[in-house]
Amino acid sequence: NVINLTGGVPKEGLALAHRLRVDTAANRIESEIEIKEYTIVRKIFPQKKSIYNSLMVVNAKGDGIGTNLFLNQVVEARKLGFEKLTVSAARSDHYNGYYTWARMGYGMDPSEQPKFANLMKANKRSETSLTELMTTEEGRKFWKEKGFWFEGEFDLKDGSENLKALKRYLAEKGLDRDL
Repeated sequence: NVINLTGGVPKEGLALAHRLRVDTAANRIESEIEIKEYTIVRKIFPQKKSIYNSLMVVNAKGDGIGTNLFLNQVVEARKLGFEKLTVSAARSDHYNGYYTWARMGYGMDPSEQPKFANLMKANKRSETSLTELMTTEEGRKFWKEKGFWFEGEFDLKDGSENLKALKRYLAEKGLDRDL
């Protein structure tokens, strides 16, 4: 279960190194998978029913590995009754999480909403949320150019806006996966 909550193994035949640390004082499990194709670090909070996606670096681009890692996590987390995923969605020369996580359905932590609202206002846009912005090609292009590093949340409950956005993404990519 912990390996799947971390992202699992998206392709057969990948040899993985899994490190696990249980911090009973913090009620947290730290899980890391590192192989040639990717590195993932997760902090799993079973009592809070949440998972913090600390790091995900995919070295093998274009094979759908990143998407499958996230889908494995979503499916396992929902199966085990987890309610929320969180992330610090980075934007830098080396990291594109601000775009990738938004594309996969993550929304912003409420503390980020004023910054988002200011960006929309400054650019005369009407969207009120990141998930709304990401529903159109034009909105995605705008976010790719003007988006920023943000703290994100993904609500795992049935019917959430985040799950709807993820399902739209999967449909656009022609991927059929039960969540």
